[in-house]
Amino acid sequence: MERRIKIITQNENGPCPLLALCNTLILQGKIAIRPYDRPTIGCDHLLELLADYLLNEDSVGSNPIWSPTFQRTGHKVEYEKIKSRLEIESALRMLPHLEHGLDVNVYFRSIRGFEPTAELGLFHTFGVELVHGWVVNPEMDSAMFALVDGPAGITSYNKAVECIVCGDEAGGGLIVEDGLGNVTPIQSSSRVQDETLRNEKVTQALIVQEFMNLTKTQLTNYGLHILQESLPEGHLCAFFRNNHFCTLFKNPMDSNLYTLVTDQSLAHEESIVWESLSSVDGGGDFLDGLFRHGALEVGDYARNNQPLGTKDSPSRGGGGDEDFALALQLQQQEEEEEARRLQKSGVRSSNTHVDTSSTNPFDLDFRSYETDEEMAARLHREFLQEEEQQQRRQQ
Repeated sequence: MERRIKIITQNENGPCPLLALCNTLILQGKIAIRPYDRPTIGCDHLLELLADYLLNEDSVGSNPIWSPTFQRTGHKVEYEKIKSRLEIESALRMLPHLEHGLDVNVYFRSIRGFEPTAELGLFHTFGVELVHGWVVNPEMDSAMFALVDGPAGITSYNKAVECIVCGDEAGGGLIVEDGLGNVTPIQSSSRVQDETLRNEKVTQALIVQEFMNLTKTQLTNYGLHILQESLPEGHLCAFFRNNHFCTLFKNPMDSNLYTLVTDQSLAHEESIVWESLSSVDGGGDFLDGLFRHGALEVGDYARNNQPLGTKDSPSRGGGGDEDFALALQLQQQEEEEEARRLQKSGVRSSNTHVDTSSTNPFDLDFRSYETDEEMAARLHREFLQEEEQQQRRQQ
């Protein structure tokens, strides 16, 4: 049975930890945005939803005094009850922190490895699992794994940064990157009291720096494999990657992983709800709410950039929107082919923007010489002109 669910999208500076937590709870059916046609929602209202959920959950089954269990272990139950209330009070105080960026220190050995903080503890308090995929492969990356698992103790992101800094200081500024991101040592004539220790620190820093350069998306192939294998079917959780929190789902229909698309610029596109997580470099397939592949809906980019809740312009009939959407799609394909041809010939347009590290789907999948708004406006004008000419010929 299908049911429609209102999720929360993120503007440019939206609080992604708060959105990831709320959207996961929404998809789990624990909270809901009401009324359904509400166009926008503020952080204050989201925090109220979370607080109400915590307080209501605490009240459910919170009176075990007359139960047989309490008669046998009354003191233990009362202790757990008090402990639960203290945790809830602490969580209520910490909730406003989700409006801002959180300090996250990832451990490289496990998809569930994070340095414990009060803020990240909120995910546990709400029963939402937090995972990542920045895990070192013990076989394919044995040198880095030896530092992670061995006496060096470079177990986390913070430790890795500290290792690089210490190695750079020990080598007198030897840890540098060339234009390709490769790490190379530079010979120095400065005297170092403990040459062995110096070389060890420099070597460790080079290994760690290379690992960091190769995993700039904060996801490894091994980590992606562990996520795929260890998460249960139908599991919803919060996912940390690229310094960003989002909702992750393992679809029981195909056992694949999908992240919830929350970019506000795509809020009007009903065919873009999920993005497949199948590569460490991004660029997954977009699917609708029923996990069906499909092209963009008839809504054009000009309409997408209107504020949420605004009404569409009156329909002109005659399948105009469908024709325009097809023209837009064909134009995108032509410009992508032209971009590839120019790239092969060594010619680049100054207006082309390609950022492979961006998490914005537009930066990865809709590349053109014009901005999206300019292209949409131009195509719309051309479509209206062509439609007007056809009407004149018919008259």
